[in-house]
Amino acid sequence: MRLGKAKYESFLVCLSMNISYIIVNQLTIKRCNMNKESVIKSITQLVQIKENQQHNLSLDDNQDNLSITQFHILAIILKEQNVNNRMLKEQLKISAPAITKATKKLIQLEYIAEDKKQDNKKVYYKLLNKGIAYANLHEHMHNQIINKYLSILEKYNDEELATINSFIKDLTNELEG
Repeated sequence: MRLGKAKYESFLVCLSMNISYIIVNQLTIKRCNMNKESVIKSITQLVQIKENQQHNLSLDDNQDNLSITQFHILAIILKEQNVNNRMLKEQLKISAPAITKATKKLIQLEYIAEDKKQDNKKVYYKLLNKGIAYANLHEHMHNQIINKYLSILEKYNDEELATINSFIKDLTNELEG
């Protein structure tokens, strides 16, 4: 089948437009994939940095080598009333055995003590002097981190913050799920 000159030129224009469309789409897909790869790389780096910071938490006074979980427990007991294993488990989102292990060490090292109410079988925790000092130190460190986050977030408008928040929620749900 032979096309006339006008139809052939029309065909070439159409073909050219389709090829351009395909190239633009491929570049967009590639750029999108590159952006996604960049985000994944950034998340991986962030997680590695956070893990290293938690692992290398070396406070000059942390001679007892407390874990991040134990610091969080001290902070919760400082802020809350009637703290027990169940409350710690719910707030920290870790297993009951992990809570028991962490609190036993804190009791052994005299950071906290069990506080049993006479009219109740439940065991609550209270801070001892050593625990109060470390809980306050944890609170100070936590406030420094929050201030860093706030200074970074100042760079973004409300729409960007909503997108960031949505992404973090989706990522968190996926990691928990």
